[in-house]
Amino acid sequence: MFILHDPKLWETHTLMTAIGPVEAMQACRSMWQGFWKLFQPWRLRPGHPDTSSVKWLQPLKGMKMEEDETLRGSLPHRAMALAVEANDEELSLKLQWEGAGQMKCVCLLMAEDGKLLGTLWEGHSEELGLRYHSKTPSYHEDTDDEDEDTVLLGDQLSLRLGQVSKEVFALAVVLVGSQAQASWASADVLSHFQELTLSLRREEQRLWKYRQRRLRQEANALCSCIFYRGPGRTWRMEPMNMAMLLMHLNEVQATPSFAVSEIARFTALKLRWMVKDRRWSTCKEERGLHERGS
Repeated sequence: MFILHDPKLWETHTLMTAIGPVEAMQACRSMWQGFWKLFQPWRLRPGHPDTSSVKWLQPLKGMKMEEDETLRGSLPHRAMALAVEANDEELSLKLQWEGAGQMKCVCLLMAEDGKLLGTLWEGHSEELGLRYHSKTPSYHEDTDDEDEDTVLLGDQLSLRLGQVSKEVFALAVVLVGSQAQASWASADVLSHFQELTLSLRREEQRLWKYRQRRLRQEANALCSCIFYRGPGRTWRMEPMNMAMLLMHLNEVQATPSFAVSEIARFTALKLRWMVKDRRWSTCKEERGLHERGS
């Protein structure tokens, strides 16, 4: 039962009873539309703006249309800019694959000069704004794919980019394969996956999906994407397909901690030039924006 305490609302109720049924229905519809706009949950909570119209990812313009010859596996023409609103969200980078074994990842934290600052992985699972979640592989996830029953969902990274230390300019994600009685960074496991997918999500909304097919060369580490700072408070994300083979890890039963340190050191050396180049591009863009705004 809806009780009218406001005299003005009572006058509206009296008027509705005096007019025809069609006019009364139109008046009711207008009144309920007003109530709906007023009581929408996001309008009641300060600090929770409506982000339904935010374009979370935008292709970057003016990037090179081919991979860097000095860095095989880079894909600068597929780089994307994240909306500044992404700084205030918890993004989840989920790892999915089809094939034998289990996929793991190592996240490299790099400075603007390409220096390696640290690593995030299952053995060191938390940094400022970043968290690694180890998960038992499962098929029970809605992947929006017709063949979802064959796709495994495993470990994931939680990213709060607005909280990442200012010293960190780039985050590089390197994937490895492991299984029982095999090297933690196993070329055999990595070469036998059928399809590898990285999925960036905001809550339950998928923002980006990157599928990589079976590798064509022997490798026990695969750098799949890199996040780096753009102008202002923004971040960029660039897919990669940089396969690497560290023979000394594949031939012996290396401990996971040793494998991670070697993978991080080797990958950082390969990415150092690229990180410096992306930093220079960001600087040029910031200067251009400053000139246009002055």
